[in-house]
Amino acid sequence: MQRPGALFAVCFCAGLIAAFCSHLAIWLNGPWGFPLLTGEARPSAFFAAWICPRLLIGGSWGLPYYLAIGTPRSRRYWIRKGLLVSLLPSAWQLLFVYPKQTPYGLFGID
Repeated sequence: MQRPGALFAVCFCAGLIAAFCSHLAIWLNGPWGFPLLTGEARPSAFFAAWICPRLLIGGSWGLPYYLAIGTPRSRRYWIRKGLLVSLLPSAWQLLFVYPKQTPYGLFGID
């Protein structure tokens, strides 16, 4: 039987790894200009001051998945639950970040 603390750490690390892969792709695609299209600033080097805050935010987005599958009885349909929980960061980006922090408006369509 798995301990709840271990599952908490696994969910946090899953969000952390997803954030790392996402921002590594942004950094590697920098010479083609893709980060500028999304409004993401690309540093000239892949360094800790740029990636650490993004990793912590990514790990914190992995924690709602822990709430969805936190008990052993609720671990059925974990892929479906993961897909549903993944809508949270997308909704946050489309409904909060775009309208309030960028000039793109609601859902980023302006």
